[in-house]
Amino acid sequence: MLPSQPLISVITINYNDGDKLEKTIKSVIDQDYEFVEYIIVDGGSSDKSPSVINKYAGSISTIVSESDDGLYDAMNKGIKYATGDWVIFMNSGDYFYDLSVLSRIFSIEDRTKQNIIYGDREIRYDSFSRKQLATHVQKKLWKGMLFSHQSMFTRRKLLDENSFQYQLFPIASDFDLIYRLSRSETFYYCGLLIASIDVGGVSDTNRLQAIWERYKTLEHYCDHSFYKKAYYVYLILDSLLRSMLKNIIPKPLVALIIKMKRA
Repeated sequence: MLPSQPLISVITINYNDGDKLEKTIKSVIDQDYEFVEYIIVDGGSSDKSPSVINKYAGSISTIVSESDDGLYDAMNKGIKYATGDWVIFMNSGDYFYDLSVLSRIFSIEDRTKQNIIYGDREIRYDSFSRKQLATHVQKKLWKGMLFSHQSMFTRRKLLDENSFQYQLFPIASDFDLIYRLSRSETFYYCGLLIASIDVGGVSDTNRLQAIWERYKTLEHYCDHSFYKKAYYVYLILDSLLRSMLKNIIPKPLVALIIKMKRA
């Protein structure tokens, strides 16, 4: 046990996702780490989300329910309410991989001296899941998301100074933020499974736009070349082909192919 345990602000964004929200909430409030500030930002849901939130209101530090301009606007809003030393986003449908994630990460002093800690994730599909190890940030970040914001702890002071630029990058604001931070900060890989993520997030359902915005991020920070442009052209063509094949091949066969490829 460290002499002074850091306070972790966990922020959950939700909008009309009441069916999945409860598991997310329980994965946060049932952590065996004591020093957690839990913030839920709801976009004014009209489903059962309000009743789910009220059910656990006693374990939630801050509840905000009002309209917003989308996911990343709500995430910026959550940062403004955070008072912890560290911030992590665990949005509705996602949850911590197990109930000891926070205690295992923040019980080691070397980690608490960092500014950004990231780790691995589990990705859940309809009928199976797979574990995805994070990749070294400084070497390959330009290729896209090497990990997710659900598996990344960031010093609150950095997020106070670096918000999500959703007006410039509506789909890939998380990539833009990570890329921006990588230009001045060192990312510490903890080697632990942090989050379990439900496929179907904003980047998954808008894949082509996400790829395009990631390349525009490189352009925005003057980190583009013919090779990098060619790589993103390849990603776009590959995504188009996959989309066409998914419309032709039966869904069970598509799932089987994905499962075999990721095994």
